[in-house]
Amino acid sequence: MKSPYNFVVSPIGEQYTNTKNIGGVEVTFNTSLDLAKYVNRIAVVIELPIYYKGDVKVGDIVVLHHNVFRTYHDMKGRQTKSPEFFRDDLYIVSQDRIYLYKSNGIWKSHLNYCFVKPIARIQNELLHSTEKEEKHVGVIVYPSKYQEGKLNLKSGSFVAFTKNSEYEFDIDGEKVYRMYDRDVVIELNEL
Repeated sequence: MKSPYNFVVSPIGEQYTNTKNIGGVEVTFNTSLDLAKYVNRIAVVIELPIYYKGDVKVGDIVVLHHNVFRTYHDMKGRQTKSPEFFRDDLYIVSQDRIYLYKSNGIWKSHLNYCFVKPIARIQNELLHSTEKEEKHVGVIVYPSKYQEGKLNLKSGSFVAFTKNSEYEFDIDGEKVYRMYDRDVVIELNEL
């Protein structure tokens, strides 16, 4: 079962990440289907597109758009699966909905996406702010191929990025922002 242009993937784990184990007790902290933050975004690649020429392989782990495994309520209030749902635990996903992939144990960004880790706010006694992170600056964790090749940006490079370009993900327990590589606008020597 192959698609000409789309990946076939299967989710890893539950559809929603609504629970946490706290002190040996499983606690449900979200009961809504509407909050994208709690939708599972991790899958395994089952089949590659027929015309695909990239680096992702069958069996690789991928990080996807939050709507792929999401359950919706239709106009009549009935629960329905996303348009990517095929059958059983299989989903048909376009390339642009895959942001990151893990091959041979190493995460790599896909297409023109990159991932930036936010930096804790530098405390200044003159500025009384409740912000926990510096705005629009961070450290590249997973650069795009373009950033590595043409811009010489590597994992660990300090960068500034455009306003409202950050899209939050949890990758291996670390908060990172997914953005397009074009949203990284300046390499910083230091903070």
